[in-house]
Amino acid sequence: MNAIIEFLRRLLGIGSTTAPPDTSDPCNAHACVDAKARLNDARKSFNSICTGLKAVRAILVAAQQVVSIKIDIWAMIRGLFLSGFVGIFGGVLLLLIGPVLILISIVIYFISWAVLISFPGVALNLVAALAEERKKFSDALKDVVSQCPEHCRGDVSVPECPLD
Repeated sequence: MNAIIEFLRRLLGIGSTTAPPDTSDPCNAHACVDAKARLNDARKSFNSICTGLKAVRAILVAAQQVVSIKIDIWAMIRGLFLSGFVGIFGGVLLLLIGPVLILISIVIYFISWAVLISFPGVALNLVAALAEERKKFSDALKDVVSQCPEHCRGDVSVPECPLD
């Protein structure tokens, strides 16, 4: 019921029944609250970009492993026909499934090459964005230190992005 009355008072401009924030407390000062909000936003952005960079790195490592495998197509085809002589049912089944598996292997191989060619650029862009977010965090941290007393600064640790 109080929420409805409060809503109607704000709607009609009659006034508010809630007390304004205590600005005499330096932790609730507008400048301190804004500085802490900018710091938290910068930390979230930094961590988000770091997570993306880790994902790109994992994809690049996986693609590099796929590309480093030596694919001998002729050995695969010879194995396919040789297995046909092992048994009629097994051979026929393998002759039907084998070409599809070979085609899938070739497609995965070429996709891995495409990833290796294009993703380093993505990684470089993410590294640049990460450096920009680190600067924003550093600037926001300076604001928090200058605007907020030590006991109400919150988490001021500098975020890291270990890629190992």
